[in-house]
Amino acid sequence: METTLRNAETLRHVQGELLFALEGGEAPTITVPLDDRGTVRRGGLDVRSVLIADGRFAASSFSLDKEGFAFINGPSAVTNFEDTVEVEQNYYLEIRDLVARSLGASEVEIFDHTIHVKDLETSYRRPASHAHNYYT
Repeated sequence: METTLRNAETLRHVQGELLFALEGGEAPTITVPLDDRGTVRRGGLDVRSVLIADGRFAASSFSLDKEGFAFINGPSAVTNFEDTVEVEQNYYLEIRDLVARSLGASEVEIFDHTIHVKDLETSYRRPASHAHNYYT
């Protein structure tokens, strides 16, 4: 990528505070009361101010080999992403095909579908409060 996100002058940037694991410290833990009342406890984490850049302008320049991720555009026939049956029967097939074509894979397995929502009355996970990744 010719222009790094940090140096691009035309980007919208925001400064934000994120939680990161302390290097060499205790294992990161976050305890959130089920009803969202009480104290959220965090251990082994450090609050850091970081630059958060809008990378949409450079989406086509990211590569899986260099940055570890890529944006791939793929339209979907799914009309209701909250309908589990429609998502599993249609979207999963679309995603398998898109990933296989984009990466040249002969087989693609979807083994987890994580949904984050703020609604306390749902079985979905709540939004994460710290910097993290999935399945590296």
